[in-house]
Amino acid sequence: MVKGGESGGYDFAILVTCLLILALQIHNPFQSSRQGPCICDGQPSAQTQFRDSPSQPPVRASPQAGRSAAAPAPPESRRPREAVAAVAKPGGLSTDELLRELDSIQVKAKEQQETLASAGRMPPPSPILEQLREVEGSSHPDNTASRAAPRAMPAAAYPSAASQAPPSAPLGTTGAQASMGGGGGSALSAPADAPVLRSRSDFGRFLEQRQPRGLGVVLGVGRGDFALRLLADWGSSQGLYLVDPFIHIWRGYDDPSNLNDRDHQVQFEDLRNRLAPFEGRHVLIRDFSHSFAEQYQRGGQTAGPPSFVYIDANHAEQAVSRDLELWWPLLAAGGILSGSTYTDDKDGRVHVKKAVDRFAVGIGAKVYLTHDDMPPSWFIFKQ
Repeated sequence: MVKGGESGGYDFAILVTCLLILALQIHNPFQSSRQGPCICDGQPSAQTQFRDSPSQPPVRASPQAGRSAAAPAPPESRRPREAVAAVAKPGGLSTDELLRELDSIQVKAKEQQETLASAGRMPPPSPILEQLREVEGSSHPDNTASRAAPRAMPAAAYPSAASQAPPSAPLGTTGAQASMGGGGGSALSAPADAPVLRSRSDFGRFLEQRQPRGLGVVLGVGRGDFALRLLADWGSSQGLYLVDPFIHIWRGYDDPSNLNDRDHQVQFEDLRNRLAPFEGRHVLIRDFSHSFAEQYQRGGQTAGPPSFVYIDANHAEQAVSRDLELWWPLLAAGGILSGSTYTDDKDGRVHVKKAVDRFAVGIGAKVYLTHDDMPPSWFIFKQ
């Protein structure tokens, strides 16, 4: 009995101790209720500030205060006053000071202008300043009614038969130009006012007078001497298509200008550099004359019918005849079809004269020649 009673007393003491420990876990009267401050983003929270000010009595929030607290106030700027002053006064001047400085500069400029005007030494008006004044006036709301309409750009006029009739006054030395006919022995007589070109280097000046705003095509560019001269002298033209494959032709083109592929590439790169001053007035196309004619006929990517075509590609009879047949229909009315090397050699490699004469007889046209070239260049007018 004694042992059992002692055991029951020990169990009761253990139970009481456990309950005390549990109660202390829930509420410990010996531990201070003051907790460390909660700092969020470097700033103490509102609850921490409230606990840190025990002298302030609690205030019961009203419904109006709750509704106003729902819309948070914009955060207060914490920028130092020195930084605000630096932004407001860049370079040591405020906005008002800068405006006053500008006003004083305008007053001084006006006084100087009046002084020069009274002395009669005013400089000519600057077109740039005039344009700026117009832009400034047009942007003002009071001047919207008097704003001038933009001036339309003139449309590019293509050659027409009326504007491209042969000139009555010849270019260069006066006199009748020898004209050649082909096939059947029927010669074509030259009119008294036939244009005279001493050499093919005169084509540019001739076209400047006869074909202003014209469009040219050069078939066979080579080193580009003729193309460069044409671009320099025909300054009013819309531009030139410069067509040459710049590759070696293995069959059907026995000519000293038929270089190997490497030399052709060197020639092409050199020509591109020499054409740089005429950027925007030419298109350098690596293609054959006949294939580019087919592309030109399809249209869509070209500027319109050419008013001048110069054939200086393959001089074989078949190649020249093909170029003539392909490019004559594409030529504008009143345009000029022309070419180089009007001759036939004994070896049969060059048969330009034979092909041109046969073609001229077929269309009933005259063939005019240059004087000083040897062999001469030829040209035909399309009426």
